[in-house]
Amino acid sequence: MATTLKICVYKKTKLETTFAIPCKIIKLGTGLLPEPVVKLLGAEGISVEEITKLASKSDLSGVLVEVERHGMGEKVVVSLD
Repeated sequence: MATTLKICVYKKTKLETTFAIPCKIIKLGTGLLPEPVVKLLGAEGISVEEITKLASKSDLSGVLVEVERHGMGEKVVVSLD
């Protein structure tokens, strides 16, 4: 059972930032995500609201989505741990 929504932001293959939000407070916690992360996910067609719905399901775990922007050297990994 997943207990934490984790978002890892990489720049040029180096882990730059990790956000961890307990699944118990996920509906409140996504408002704490930095706007650049929300915009990056949105630009790739990934809804923070849909991630919230998935995180609230106790039977899911592992990587939900991975977005890599090769030209910019950016990668975002969203997972449930």
